[in-house]
Amino acid sequence: MGNSVINELKRRILNKNATSQKGVSNAALSLKGFEEYRSLKKEESFSDAVDKYIRDKNIKASDLYNKAYVDRRVYSKMANKDYRISKNTAICFCLAMELSLFETQDMLKRLGYTLSNSEDFDIVISYCLENRIYDILKINDYLKDLKLPMLGKKIE
Repeated sequence: MGNSVINELKRRILNKNATSQKGVSNAALSLKGFEEYRSLKKEESFSDAVDKYIRDKNIKASDLYNKAYVDRRVYSKMANKDYRISKNTAICFCLAMELSLFETQDMLKRLGYTLSNSEDFDIVISYCLENRIYDILKINDYLKDLKLPMLGKKIE
């Protein structure tokens, strides 16, 4: 959740409680409850997880985004918490990091995406992940043969 979304949510909570209940203390209590709830539920962001992968594997960011066929500018924009990359780009990063299907689903969830069993594109990606096929060019050959959208746009 971006800071602007959180600030708007805080403003709404404060306004609702200030008009419907007695005083600001109830509003502050509700806001405190939300902050505690968020701190329990909040997970590491997609971009933070990618940065952690880069640090843990001791690789250059350029090596990862080039392997993912993602433009440097898109990678730079990922650091901005309000910027949301496409599902296609997120999948490219997951393939470049050679994640499992489970790990990829976890990463996609951080952006509000998922791989569905009702979409042919998603089924191809799931198949490739389950069979440890991470070469984006090879996967694009499969996608092209099936007349599905391909991976690895250079600029988003």
